[in-house]
Amino acid sequence: LWASVPAAARARYVRRAARLMLDELDDLALLLARETGRPRTEGALGDLLPAVAGLSDLADDGPAALAERRLGRPAFLRAGRRATGVQQPRGVVGILGAPSSPWTEPALEVAAALLAGNGVLLAPAAPFAAERLRDTLVRAGIPEELLAVVHGNEARAALDDACARVV
Repeated sequence: LWASVPAAARARYVRRAARLMLDELDDLALLLARETGRPRTEGALGDLLPAVAGLSDLADDGPAALAERRLGRPAFLRAGRRATGVQQPRGVVGILGAPSSPWTEPALEVAAALLAGNGVLLAPAAPFAAERLRDTLVRAGIPEELLAVVHGNEARAALDDACARVV
């Protein structure tokens, strides 16, 4: 199970994905320009580079944020007891893509969910970019069955309903 993979190992996959994005920056900027109609430089500087930086930060900080931690309580409540906070995966996380950020938001949200040990259903605003994001994460070593991209209004509606039932 993915959730049983140590957070540090999951973080290595996220870091690998960031490197792949950086290596393919020109190609990804062209993809975003074609899909959104925005200039390539805007896609590279406004969407892709922030995603690379964000994924690197997630890989650096994620394992510590997900680690068990001792919870402090006032001395009079402790009475010789200890409390520990443990982060648990939710299972499958639904993510709705926003048109204003066709790459950065989905990349960071998907990576955070995967890093936390979850699977992901992504309903993107930019379908070609989302498929390329999925491909990048899979090539970085994320098991392909953990990330599904669902398209169209019906898929987004089904994802909305599924998310509403979980919350």
